[in-house]
Parts: sequence; structure tokens; C-alpha cells
Amino acid sequence: METQTTKQDRAVPIRKLKSFAHDRLPIGSSLRDLILSEADELPSSELAVKISVYLKLLKKLGGPDS
Repeated sequence: METQTTKQDRAVPIRKLKSFAHDRLPIGSSLRDLILSEADELPSSELAVKISVYLKLLKKLGGPDS
């Protein structure tokens, strides 16, 4: 039986997010640089925290719903 902690720490691939950052965010953007510097997979618990930071930075860039 899998525990709750194990489920939260499952590795999540972020290659699509990194491709989006590379293709769609402006060169020199802190958000772009931050996402591209991440590993190709992150523990889900870590990604959940980072996503909220990414969204805040995206809003500062004038992203959707800003």
C-alpha cells in the first residue's frame, strides 16, 4: 500500500513546461530562466510550491488574467 507521503513525492516531468518557457517567454525573463534551470522532473510536492511562484511571476510579465 502506498502512503500519502510517497504519492506527494512522485516525480513529475516538466519538459512541456520547459518547452513552453523556451518558446513563449521573452529571452532574459526571470521566469524563463528559472523554469529552464529546473531539472526535467520534480517531486510533486516541490512542483506544487513552485507553480504558485511561477504564476505570480507570469502575472508580472503581463500573462493571462493579469
